[in-house]
Amino acid sequence: MKKAFLFLIIIIFIASQSNAGKQGQEKIDSLFSVLKTAKEDTSKVKILIDLSFELSRNKPDTAIYFANAALALASKLKYELGIAHAYNALGHGFMNLGKYKEALKTLTMY
Repeated sequence: MKKAFLFLIIIIFIASQSNAGKQGQEKIDSLFSVLKTAKEDTSKVKILIDLSFELSRNKPDTAIYFANAALALASKLKYELGIAHAYNALGHGFMNLGKYKEALKTLTMY
């Protein structure tokens, strides 16, 4: 009985992980789609930051690219909240790459 219960728990866990991956990719695809037509304003900064966070775990190099793009646009717009979130996204990208000194430096900037 315990083996059957454990087996059921493992199957549920695997199924939930598979579904979470699909949902994550759908969100990334949706963000890319919206990004293509976004104007150069604060909403584009938010999209870039969201994209960076979504990519951070599996593609940290790409996440850093989008965090830097968000930082550049937020700085150009003088959008302070966007700048802060962009630094946060950048720090997460560096953490997921294992570049902890860069992450600390980034997360304590500004």
